[in-house]
Amino acid sequence: MNPMEHVWAYLQTRVQQRHALPTSKASLWNAICEEWAKMDDGFLAQLYAGMPARIAALGAAKGWYTSY
Repeated sequence: MNPMEHVWAYLQTRVQQRHALPTSKASLWNAICEEWAKMDDGFLAQLYAGMPARIAALGAAKGWYTSY
């Protein structure tokens, strides 16, 4: 339900696809910041726009698991 989980998964995928993987905490942080800066605003807008459907699905499932 938390859109930030999708953002972290996206960033993880993007960092793992880099030609040179980070080898320290500092280089990992730099890689995350670089990938965040390159993130398409449409991706974030899509996550935001999907929230009403997610909330409705959660209500229909009475708090149990949903397809999201």
